Amino acid sequence: GSGSGSGGGGSDPSISPMSKMMIASPSPTKVVFQRNSDNTLTAYRIEGRHKSPSRNELVEEALMQIRATLSPRRKMLLPVMMNTSQPELNCLSSLTVTDLVDGKFCSLFSKVIIIDCRFEYEFEGGHIRGAVNVPSENELDKIFIKCDSYHSYGEKLCLVFHCEFSSHRAPKAYKRLRAWDRKKHESCYPTLIFPEMYLLEGGYKRFFAECPDWCEPRGYVEMKDSTYSNECRIAMLRSKSSRKHYSRSCSNIMEESSPISAKYKDHLYQPHRNRNNNNNNRDNIDTSPGFYKPFNNGGGGGVVPTPTKEMEVEKGNV
Repeated sequence: GSGSGSGGGGSDPSISPMSKMMIASPSPTKVVFQRNSDNTLTAYRIEGRHKSPSRNELVEEALMQIRATLSPRRKMLLPVMMNTSQPELNCLSSLTVTDLVDGKFCSLFSKVIIIDCRFEYEFEGGHIRGAVNVPSENELDKIFIKCDSYHSYGEKLCLVFHCEFSSHRAPKAYKRLRAWDRKKHESCYPTLIFPEMYLLEGGYKRFFAECPDWCEPRGYVEMKDSTYSNECRIAMLRSKSSRKHYSRSCSNIMEESSPISAKYKDHLYQPHRNRNNNNNNRDNIDTSPGFYKPFNNGGGGGVVPTPTKEMEVEKGNV
């Protein structure tokens, strides 16, 4: 389309620096995208040379992209809090959650699930009435990803995540499920299987302080309670093991799907240091062209092959 800049290439004053993204091209021409209220993008072509965006502008743009990825650009059905500890997520107050549990929003939702991401001993010591304990990523995947029992509800299903403070475990589970949902529908954005997802602001600690009558049993066990130190250690080890297994699985998938890594797999894991008989205190590193070079990480680490003509052809750079 034609550029909207006036006065010889100046940008449109209606486009705020917070809502535009500049993409450099080989010529002095710049393209500016403005996000509209209906989540569409309008492109503006601006002629002339422009100063590169500042660090703060790049950070703000990155934050805007993160929010666009995690939270759909749509009006949520429930009243969302402002100025929360997790501004990129849809946060609910304790009173709104009690209204959900009490059925005051039954006209909006066919099913409401309160997802308690705390460890089992915390959950057994007291939880929100009707909540479901999902203490690990494996449990989350098993219930909401691998099983399609809840995939047909759409906007009629409300998910509310929380942990003790809603600062780590619950936001992590929220983002994991939303990232999977976005990936599954990347070709038809902003469609989602679970569009109505929320986070309980302040977690169970604040909820118990404000609405203790809605907890069963009526109690609150801290994660770091000395009485359950052994259970806490075991639960944390299980959590770390789950994350390690997930990371290893992703690495295997990447290796198998990459023709270059598969072809040069033996080279990547061959030792790259040779002991020098004349000087036992130093290692000689072979850095000849086409062979191995160590990572520049202060010593040690793995090695990567220097790109060769054949590898560049496979990558499509030649």
